[in-house]
Amino acid sequence: MRIAVLLLLTAATVSAVSCQELRSQQPRGVASRKATSQTDSIGRIFRDLLVEVADAGELPRLDSTTLLSGVRREIRVYSIGVGQPYRVARLVQHTHGVDGQFGLFWPVLRARDGHASPYDEERSRNDRAFDAQVRAWADTAYDCRVIKQSRAMNVCWLAPRAGRVVWPQLLARLDSLGIDSIPSPVRPIVGADGWGIIVEVRSAARYRAYLYYMPDSTSAETGERASAGIWTAAYEAFMRRVGR
Repeated sequence: MRIAVLLLLTAATVSAVSCQELRSQQPRGVASRKATSQTDSIGRIFRDLLVEVADAGELPRLDSTTLLSGVRREIRVYSIGVGQPYRVARLVQHTHGVDGQFGLFWPVLRARDGHASPYDEERSRNDRAFDAQVRAWADTAYDCRVIKQSRAMNVCWLAPRAGRVVWPQLLARLDSLGIDSIPSPVRPIVGADGWGIIVEVRSAARYRAYLYYMPDSTSAETGERASAGIWTAAYEAFMRRVGR
């Protein structure tokens, strides 16, 4: 699936609602300080993608929310561009430990019913068939029986499986790679095909988001190597969760 096509399908945005998973495990109340925002120029299309995943997944937007009392940091790592559904890892660091969850997401394909054009009608049939295939695959491979949906995005949160993922260890690995502070990419995003990683980090004092397109673990650029390591760490943890 072309990254450009995925992102163009996320144009519609609606208000995010409160999170039902993980948030219930965190202390109630709102942090007294608002974090400063640094988007690192990820671009409007990529920002729309993050908004839609948050909306469909019933999460607050990290670029405009404040952390709950007792929450020190929240990290979201998105893997896009290598087949559907795509993956997101969410880690919440709070005063009594680290919690996390994995999710799958893929764009809602717009129905074209009611149009006179035979081409539009055929595209609608193909889109519905493709969406049914993705849903069936998510259900069969990942037990995604509860799929949340916004106007532009489908999201399924994977149920926890005891002992599969040690979230404090994953966070320690991400921190060792400098997930909070790696530089923004030097080389521009190029190509319509391929894969990428988007990282959001929200602390009490700061927000930032950055994107790396096909990061190279052997690159001379520090950010390239670190972001490749972040992608690998999230992927390996995800595979442990699904038992592969």
